[in-house]
Amino acid sequence: MMDRVQNSDSTEFVEAESLRTNYLGFNTEQEPFDDVKVRQAIDFALDREELKEGIYNGQAAIPNSLVSASVFGHDEELPEVARIWSKHRRFLLNPLMLMDLMPRSG
Repeated sequence: MMDRVQNSDSTEFVEAESLRTNYLGFNTEQEPFDDVKVRQAIDFALDREELKEGIYNGQAAIPNSLVSASVFGHDEELPEVARIWSKHRRFLLNPLMLMDLMPRSG
């Protein structure tokens, strides 16, 4: 559909950054999400680049906070999630490391 709109003589296609931020939240007062290691394992297992490409067709930015870069109050000084995530990419390459983070339950 994007191609049809972009290539139409009767429309002008303008790209702009969205004010919307999507996130995955957990109730940290309920099991298993009350365990920080479970939350870390899920965080490390999420391939943000794959989500960006697969769900948003590459038309998204990986934010560094819940406040979009185009919203007043956004802090450019916060570290980029993508940069932080990339140092944990080893967990994706070694699922056993992810399993080590998960609590052992009976």
